[in-house]
Amino acid sequence: MPYYEMSLENGREYIYENNFDVAEAAMGLWLIVFLDVDWLGYQTLAEQLWEEGDTIPPECGDQDYIEQWQIGYARKVAEWYWHLKSELSPQHPLLKLLVEQQFHNHLLVALQPDPMYELSPEMQRKLQSACLEYMELIDKPSESDSQCWVHPDYLREWLRFVAQILHQLHDCQQKLTPLLDRVMHGEDENHDSILSRYYALQKFDLPFQCLVESSYRFLSPQFHITKRRKMYRYDKNKVRYYEDEKLEGHTYMATDALHALTIWEFEMVCAHEIQLRRCAHCNRYFIPYSVVNCYCDRPVEGKNGKTCKDIGAMSKHQQKVNRDEAKKLYRKVCNRIQTAAKRRMVQYPDILRQYKEAQLRGQELLEQVETGQITYEEFQEQFDKTTEELLGIPK
Repeated sequence: MPYYEMSLENGREYIYENNFDVAEAAMGLWLIVFLDVDWLGYQTLAEQLWEEGDTIPPECGDQDYIEQWQIGYARKVAEWYWHLKSELSPQHPLLKLLVEQQFHNHLLVALQPDPMYELSPEMQRKLQSACLEYMELIDKPSESDSQCWVHPDYLREWLRFVAQILHQLHDCQQKLTPLLDRVMHGEDENHDSILSRYYALQKFDLPFQCLVESSYRFLSPQFHITKRRKMYRYDKNKVRYYEDEKLEGHTYMATDALHALTIWEFEMVCAHEIQLRRCAHCNRYFIPYSVVNCYCDRPVEGKNGKTCKDIGAMSKHQQKVNRDEAKKLYRKVCNRIQTAAKRRMVQYPDILRQYKEAQLRGQELLEQVETGQITYEEFQEQFDKTTEELLGIPK
């Protein structure tokens, strides 16, 4: 069975999970989550662990030291896996399948190298026992205090595979991000819709054509019947089928390559003209609920649970306050220096020109406040000066 099966229909994602459940989300959510993940960071950590597994000196003859080092290394790899699982699995069903199915299943393969028959019976028993213990360890919470032995070569083989997958996903992310920017934020007046910009990309961009062609080779369509958000398995001897229970049929794309599903969803999002937008605060993509929605619901680090939407709303309110206060101060200062200029026209014939220059300078600063280039405090510091300073006359 392939690691991933996903259907994209009716503006929704349907993901076939391990326990026959079908997870459902808005179409485009996987694309957003995929672009959010720091694939390169995870790849780097996997490669560092892989290199660390080869650090024990080959001439070391202390068997107890070697065994304790191997136990420590196995523990460190398990902790890395727990951390990876806890970070990725809750974000999206496909990430859960990546960690808990694809990575997990390949670990089983790595821990039981072929051919086993070349090993002595005693070594086979020891290896099988170590594999069972390690699989128990890797599935337990991080508080487990197991002292499990497993050979580093098997773990390094697994880490090598994991790093390759993460590298592949990072490469896809790097290629996909500018393509999504072009489709969602195009500036060509002749291609002002998502579909038309996508058509131009599909028609004239050779690297994109190659990316799609290479990805689709990994996809295989399958048709599944679901009932109550579960895969329907009809057995006349065990299950009574009620006609009033609604069945649904969906075409799923099955694959072992997660990046292929990502490219497929990118095309489906474009084809259905689903608007994705960069958040005005964190600059990451999200699905807007309206044409004016410009902030996402992601929590902002260090802001006590506040989201980009909360921060953005406060920011907008503060900008409005700044603009209103700056306008009040601008009028107040202009009225003050205008009155002073009219009183001193005889004494200073050039004073009206000085007043006009100060007024223009105030307008420039006011525009900078309105566009967010400077704060109200900076405006006040530069413009709320004495009458003599603004008009260029001695005190």
